[in-house]
Amino acid sequence: MNKIEELEQQLQIVQMESQMQARALYQFCRDLSTAQSDDDLIQVLAWPTIETEAATVNLIYVDSDDAGGLERIRVIANWHREDEDIFPLGSRYQLSEIPLSQLLLADPDTPLLISDVEKDDRLNDESRAWLLQKNVYALASIPLTLPGHWIGIVLLTWCQPHNFSEQEEIVYNGLVGVVTPVVNGRRLVAEAQKRMAELQALNELGRTLRGRLDVPAILEETYYQASRLMQATDFYIALYEPDTNEIVLLIDVIEGHVTKPYARWKARRGFAEYVIQHREPVIAQDTYARWADSRDVNVHKRTELNELGVRIPRSVMGVPLIAGEEVLGMIAVRDYENPKAYTQHDLDLLTVIANQVAIALQNARMFDNLEQMVKERTAELEREIAERERVEAERARLQEEIIKAQRLAIQELSTPVIPIMDRIIVMPLIGSIDTLRARDITRNLLAGITRHRAKVVILDITGVPIVDSGVADHLNKTIQAARLKGARTIVTGISDAVAETIVDLGIDWSNVETLSDLQTGLLSALSSMGFKLGRMA
Repeated sequence: MNKIEELEQQLQIVQMESQMQARALYQFCRDLSTAQSDDDLIQVLAWPTIETEAATVNLIYVDSDDAGGLERIRVIANWHREDEDIFPLGSRYQLSEIPLSQLLLADPDTPLLISDVEKDDRLNDESRAWLLQKNVYALASIPLTLPGHWIGIVLLTWCQPHNFSEQEEIVYNGLVGVVTPVVNGRRLVAEAQKRMAELQALNELGRTLRGRLDVPAILEETYYQASRLMQATDFYIALYEPDTNEIVLLIDVIEGHVTKPYARWKARRGFAEYVIQHREPVIAQDTYARWADSRDVNVHKRTELNELGVRIPRSVMGVPLIAGEEVLGMIAVRDYENPKAYTQHDLDLLTVIANQVAIALQNARMFDNLEQMVKERTAELEREIAERERVEAERARLQEEIIKAQRLAIQELSTPVIPIMDRIIVMPLIGSIDTLRARDITRNLLAGITRHRAKVVILDITGVPIVDSGVADHLNKTIQAARLKGARTIVTGISDAVAETIVDLGIDWSNVETLSDLQTGLLSALSSMGFKLGRMA
């Protein structure tokens, strides 16, 4: 084979390798564009590194602070070999916590390749120790950037020193331009989906709270929705009572466990009081205790507790609950690990939540006041009704007593027993006689006989217009009863009409002593008792 044929053969090999690389790159780009999830994406990114024996492949987002400066990183997806999970999925790091952060983000256009952590002069002692502690002996950091804006990095690590081949360097440099648009698109979509989810959660919270009029239910729903929008494993809501100047802790979530302590204390110089007094949202970060000291917020007691093992949060975010001009209380979340756990966006979300909660609490309070007014008015009406019923009952009782007294008086007048002389009584009867009155006649007559020890009884029926069989029967029974008591009974005052009626009805009064009028009856009674009447000279 001559020299020309050898060169041609090498050229063919190079062309074949280029074609294979082009096809591989095409397939790689296609797989990137069709990845449906972060897990799919990390699998695609890990594929070119499998033969290099990389221990981990991590997709990391770089976040900016409110001023636009780089602030922290988040592990969005990762691939790792068994027992080599160096950067756990979902972990977050402040850039200040990562010693080599400046080196990782120094060049937005060129991958950072460190083949031997122990020997690379670009690493300072702190960065080298931090990596070796995580069992990282080599790394490749692929920047994902747009002009003037960091998207993230693809970080590959090895558990032993690794010599990067020329082919690897070509691949990693190629990833910069290929992966960035895909990751940026996914991040934008994820952010848009997150915002949509936040809006849905806020709308759902608003709809739900509008139907709640019970304060505990409002607070529980608030925590549930807040936990959907942000890290709220440590969360609390405290209300302020201006009349007593007291803070009431109604709900306190500790590491995801909901408690309802209903603790109450006089307002002092605490974080809750600070938020309520200043009527503005607050993010207390870079350690809560440092923030509190700078604003004369009293945490010394908690500092003492911290010495006893009680934790003090490193970040606290609080928002006042304001309805109109009134501060109803405050809502807060806290983080015990991260000194910069919250962003302005988190504060904006919590403020929206607080506004909805304040309206719901105000509605609940108005409902409670209305319900209390209804209860008081109902109780007042019940008292008025009870008083009216009492007055009506008293009136009815008095009326009944009057009627009873009148009835007794009428009975006494309708069946009077009049003593004429010793052992002689007269009962004049006036008006019609029915069964009830007949009983009264008999009862009163017998009582009069007993009371006056009468021997002669005169029943004067001059005033009785009608005597039928019933009346006659009643009079017969009365006469028999008087006779059993040992008294002689004389019936006087039988008119012509009454006499005819008795005869027409066939009433037998043959055994009844009758006289024409009362005068005659009195003379007969006196005579039978041995009295004689004469004219005085």
